[in-house]
Formats: sequence, C-alpha cells, structure tokens
Amino acid sequence: MFLVLLLACPVDVVVDDPEETAAPPDDTAEDSAAPPATDFGEYTGWRRFVADQGWYSCDETETDAGEELASGQVYSYVHGLCPSCEHVYQNAPTPSTLCNGYLMIGTAWRAVHVRDDGTAAVYFVLGYDTTYYISTADEAATWDGETLSFGYTLDLGGAIYQTTGQMTFPLQED
Repeated sequence: MFLVLLLACPVDVVVDDPEETAAPPDDTAEDSAAPPATDFGEYTGWRRFVADQGWYSCDETETDAGEELASGQVYSYVHGLCPSCEHVYQNAPTPSTLCNGYLMIGTAWRAVHVRDDGTAAVYFVLGYDTTYYISTADEAATWDGETLSFGYTLDLGGAIYQTTGQMTFPLQED
C-alpha cells in the first residue's frame, strides 16, 4: 500500500482582475472623427453700426441672410472683383434703413475667401446693371469653421461708422 502524505504548503493563488487586464478602451474612434463640414450654401448674420460724431450718433444692428450664388451675370461681376474668393452671396438685410433713415441698407453682395489659418477676407460689393464695385472689405476677418467675424469703418457723408458683424454658416451633420 502506498501511503499518501499531503503536506500543507502555502500556495499563492493569483486571480486576474478583469478590470486590470482588460485592454484600454479605444478612444481613437472619437478623436479621429472629422469635424462637421461647413455648408457654405447660405448664412445668417448681423451687422452693428456705431457712429458718434457729436453732431450725429447712431448705434443700431441689422440682421441679414444670404444665399450663395454659383453662376449668372451678377456672380460673374462680383467674382471678377475677387477671383480668389470661393464664395459669393447675395444678402438681404432687415431692416432696410437704420439711424432714423440716415443709413439705408439695400440688397448687396459679399465675396468671401476662407483661409486655412483661421482667417478670411470678406468683401462688401455694391452695384447695379453692369457696374459693381467693392465698397469696403475686411481682409483680416476671423473664421472658426462656422462663424466669420468682421469689422470695418464706413464713411457716409461725413458720418463715420465703426461696423462689426458676423456671418454664421450651418454645419453638415453626418
């Protein structure tokens, strides 16, 4: 007969903790997702006009909306003034007069050139028939991928307006 002798020996039992041994979560899917693309087909915006000459003062804001033009005679005229501009808009302001009727704002056009460095150029174009011209511009506007912010000085009959504004574009969701 065989005698079995069991000796009690201490044994270290190692049990893996699943939280410690699990692979880290894959965060790259969220991080690598591209930001939503800008829809340049239309914008909503506003402009604030501030003038204070002592003899005349005004501080009023108008809203506007614009639709992108991609062809046609007006597009050709406006794009001809800014060949590097990727986008041309016809905008409709509301209201059409500000500052007790002294400042009249009609339909106009904007040409926009967006740069990769977070800046943009926006040109404000007036015209009729076959004569179009850049009335003012901000070549150092800021661009964050959704909103273009601009500012310029406007001299209308001796009344100097400091003008600021924004154009906000919708984002395309996947």
